Amino acid sequence: MPQVKNYATDDFILPSFDGCTFVIYIGVSIGNSSKEEAKNILLHVYEQLKAEDVLLLSVDMCHDPSVLLSAYNDKNGVVADFQFNVLRRLNREFGYNFDLDQFRYQPVWNEHKSSVEQHLQSLCSQQVKCIDRFGEKTLHFDKGETINMIDSYKFSIEDINMLLNIAGFIS
Repeated sequence: MPQVKNYATDDFILPSFDGCTFVIYIGVSIGNSSKEEAKNILLHVYEQLKAEDVLLLSVDMCHDPSVLLSAYNDKNGVVADFQFNVLRRLNREFGYNFDLDQFRYQPVWNEHKSSVEQHLQSLCSQQVKCIDRFGEKTLHFDKGETINMIDSYKFSIEDINMLLNIAGFIS
């Protein structure tokens, strides 16, 4: 029985039935979680499975940082536009006044976290205002200051084996 859940915030329960449960966790979604969060997600899945059940997991693997940054800084600007869309929605739905022309997309490789951080960098010193039912808010951005929109974690084979081992999938 398919279900749609937010694996990071919802307490999802896999339905129980006779036969094999086949859990599919594909795409890069687990890579949008820290390794600690990924471990907890996998633990939660494992706790609900029987011995004959199956997990199909796909993750984004570690690559040369220049290859990763090239992928996140694609020539058509698709990834950048995805991040700018967050500011568009804040403007449209929550009354902010972000000037998108005063920000630039900047992916950054973080070796320590093994992640591509996706930043929007302020091109000038600026104020962003929001007027909503709760009153007025003002955000100040210095020139060069960034908003870290999301971290996209990358995994090595060793990372995956360790996470699966801790969760109980490998003994």
